[in-house]
Amino acid sequence: MLILNSRNLLEWAAQKTLVHGVGYSVTMPGMRLIEITRPDWIEHVQKTNFQNYVKGSLFQEVMSDVFGNGIFVTDGAAWKTSRQTTARIFNTNNFNNIITPAVHKTLASFMDVLSFHCETHNPVEMDDLLHRFTLESFVKMTFSQDMGSLKAGLLLSEQTEQPFAESFDYVQKQLDLQFILTAIWIRLGRLVGNRPKMVAARRTLENYAYTLIDSRTANPNKIRNFTDEKGLSMSRSELKDSALNLIIAGRDTTAQALSWTFFHLVRNPDVVEKMRIEIDKLTTSNDELVDYSNYKHFTYHLAVFYEALRLHPSVPKNAKFAVNHDKIPNGPLVQPGDFDWQMARDPSIWGPDCTEFKPSRWIDESGNLRQFGQWKFHAFNGGPRICIGMHLATLEAIACLVQVVRTFDLEFEPGWFENVPKIRKISPDSTEQTPRYASSLTLPMANPLRIVVRKRNSQ
Repeated sequence: MLILNSRNLLEWAAQKTLVHGVGYSVTMPGMRLIEITRPDWIEHVQKTNFQNYVKGSLFQEVMSDVFGNGIFVTDGAAWKTSRQTTARIFNTNNFNNIITPAVHKTLASFMDVLSFHCETHNPVEMDDLLHRFTLESFVKMTFSQDMGSLKAGLLLSEQTEQPFAESFDYVQKQLDLQFILTAIWIRLGRLVGNRPKMVAARRTLENYAYTLIDSRTANPNKIRNFTDEKGLSMSRSELKDSALNLIIAGRDTTAQALSWTFFHLVRNPDVVEKMRIEIDKLTTSNDELVDYSNYKHFTYHLAVFYEALRLHPSVPKNAKFAVNHDKIPNGPLVQPGDFDWQMARDPSIWGPDCTEFKPSRWIDESGNLRQFGQWKFHAFNGGPRICIGMHLATLEAIACLVQVVRTFDLEFEPGWFENVPKIRKISPDSTEQTPRYASSLTLPMANPLRIVVRKRNSQ
């Protein structure tokens, strides 16, 4: 059934929950999947009994061909080392002196592209542009390189191919399929993974990562930044694994979260007006940029971003492999070898209006941002594996939203919303009109988000 519903996996799982309740299981060749969408169950698996639930060898068999021994693939000591090494990037000094300037410079190029499309009256594929923005920003802050993909007019020219980005998107789609077919795929000898296109895409990613790494390490003053938690130099292979693992977080998750956010903003102009009121209140001019010191002050913008993430979590599914027998409190008995399949969006937790885009649910009676906790709002994961780059992603998103909302009015290209394929209804009475997502490790839109950009009407 998972295979037959692979294109609508999230809706299928949500429908199963409505019919059977939380804790249902699905048996596949070589494994049993257990759904655990209750916040207290997720906390037990990802925090209380963290040591008993791992990525597991089957997951690593599938993912390691592309992501090697990086932070998103490994368990135990290897994972701990990767996390400690990566955590050193996200300190206050780096946010102020490296990360924020890189975001501002890339954001300026992003806004130039939008201005070009505004002046030429050509619709822009916003999701593609946002992926370019986040990848450029990541490469700038980590390797001090410019990829040149954010140039006015480039998106309208014939020179729009991005071998790295296209390869990255392709391997994620294939890995997602392989993950669903994990046990079968291992037994068939990686028939999917050895296809020529997959091999070529993997080689493109590796070559590009090595080019960036070699350029950076050629400068003796910058080699010190490429050491592990003990200060020892990391090998080219270790650096490549680390880079590709960070790119999936630094490029895809933030870009896709912003894509879904802009989709909802176009449909909810009243929300945009509230964002503009907040911008006018917190800034004195259009030249004032969001930075690490003030991005948390934009309460309503955070509510908008988090609400989009609630409905469209960038990593919508997560699996853990049970090492030993376990009894989840008030939940199912888990046997060694079982998978706990955790969906990041659970309608039963958020009430009858769960499918509605309502940023107001994030604002309390005092006008402050409501805290739901990492087990209910699970978009950034939780426990020891909580998203290490969540503050970077949020800073980048709020900075982008403020600049776009204060400058432009956005509309769907005529006919786009009416004609774009929508997701399957979870229940017969559902009124949700959400564009279909693509099969991937993350949650990209299946079809381009076609947006018309107009100069803001301030009257």
